[in-house]
Amino acid sequence: MEILVNHEPLDFTLENESSVGEVVDGLSAWLRDGNFAITGLNVDATDYLVGERSTWETINLSDVGRIDVEALPLSNVQRTTLQALDEYLEIVEGCIVSGNASALADATAELPFVRERMGTYFPALIGVDGQAHLLASLSSEIRAVSATAMEAELMEIAALRSLVAARIREFDAPEKELAGTLRALAAALPALQEIPVLLQTGKQKAAMDAVVALTELLDKSVRLTPLVEAANADSSASAAVRTATQQLSPFLVELSGALESGDTVLVGDLLEYEISPILQTLAREA
Repeated sequence: MEILVNHEPLDFTLENESSVGEVVDGLSAWLRDGNFAITGLNVDATDYLVGERSTWETINLSDVGRIDVEALPLSNVQRTTLQALDEYLEIVEGCIVSGNASALADATAELPFVRERMGTYFPALIGVDGQAHLLASLSSEIRAVSATAMEAELMEIAALRSLVAARIREFDAPEKELAGTLRALAAALPALQEIPVLLQTGKQKAAMDAVVALTELLDKSVRLTPLVEAANADSSASAAVRTATQQLSPFLVELSGALESGDTVLVGDLLEYEISPILQTLAREA
């Protein structure tokens, strides 16, 4: 059997695979290591939609002579998906504003998929039950919904589109976004020094808010690093992020445990002697 990636023959050794699904899974894992993702599938001159797995995953390899997959850089796929999510939200917004119940009914049928994708890109949107409850009260029966409820939906859509737009900017200008993130990190450092005092004075929420803000900035830095490296292999900022995250990892785990146990002395020591010096070095790259 012949296996191709982007129409180029691939030296891919089959092991115990017996179906097209198993082969595609293996190719997908291999391509993911190189930051590529499968976007198209052709089996013996028949095109299949990658997302409609049930149509191709059980095809027996004994009946297959050729598998050809299309693959694109993972960043391209992610940006395209985000753009599609924004376009969907724009359509829903337009349906609500115009009162087009028929079009909104069609759009709401896609909500489960949209919720899944949004939860993948924005884990903070996922509830305790593991689901992203986006536009939970959206109804295709526009005329039966109060003006207040529709206004609430429009506000949520605006907030979601803002999140998506911010993430798209990361793909379009990763170096600029990383520089801005490191500046924000530098500005957040003084607040970290106040965390032990906040805990000692019973202001746990303010302390946790500072930790969450730090974590979000670090997560964004890590997310931007491969994008910056793809655009500029000599980026000192991305190299500094990689070094800092490796150094910070054990201390952040220890900090989480200290916060849960209420050990304010350990929290203060970790922040002052371990975490802050690493972050200060990283912030100098801003």
